[in-house]
Amino acid sequence: MSFFSFLGSFGKAKVEEGLKAGATALAKIDPEAASQAQIDMLEKKLGELRGRLVKAQRAYDKDLKETADWQNKEKKTLEAMQILKQRHASNPEDGSILEKARRLRASLDNIHENIEREKREDAQAKGILDQVQALYDKVKARRNEMTGQLSKAKSRMEQAKLAEEQARMNEREAKELADMEGGFDELGIALDAMNQAANQAEHKAAVANLSADEIASRGSTGDEGLLDEILGDDKKKADSNSDPFAGL
Repeated sequence: MSFFSFLGSFGKAKVEEGLKAGATALAKIDPEAASQAQIDMLEKKLGELRGRLVKAQRAYDKDLKETADWQNKEKKTLEAMQILKQRHASNPEDGSILEKARRLRASLDNIHENIEREKREDAQAKGILDQVQALYDKVKARRNEMTGQLSKAKSRMEQAKLAEEQARMNEREAKELADMEGGFDELGIALDAMNQAANQAEHKAAVANLSADEIASRGSTGDEGLLDEILGDDKKKADSNSDPFAGL
């Protein structure tokens, strides 16, 4: 690694440390914002990994194609060798057949070496692809986990706020009811006083009615009877002393 590469890696590490320290500080002030910031960082990382994943997949596909091309060449070379073998069996004196066979044999050995090399490269490319894929899956899973946790945390906070508001409302209503109950007690005292006053008024009215009845009763059985008796006798006497034939 060159000095400039080292500085680049060192600077990147410091920046990441700063981001982590900033996220930690922000988490103490605004947990929701800190969580969202971490999710955004994971999203950015996923974007970078997608690019690496595409490149790794292309490299692996390319290696597989190259391996397949060499294997196809091997297959054709073997087919050609079989044809030469049959020709040599039919015409063993033809030296050109053996010459072609020797050339194909040397080519076949070279093909085998290339196939083995391509297979090793395939394995390396597959290993890189698997590593990038594993890292991508890990970051994606972490992103999804944090997104789900943030969503649940938001929901819990909203429910907690609603519960707090409901508790305050219940407290206010309880206080209002208590105040109303106190007013009911005062109203009951006033009603009791009114009922007592009504009872007293009714009692006084009853007493007054009894006195009036008593006075009326005494007047009708006393002086009025005596006056009727005296005046009735005088009238009877006058009627008896009158001339029955007066005016005839």
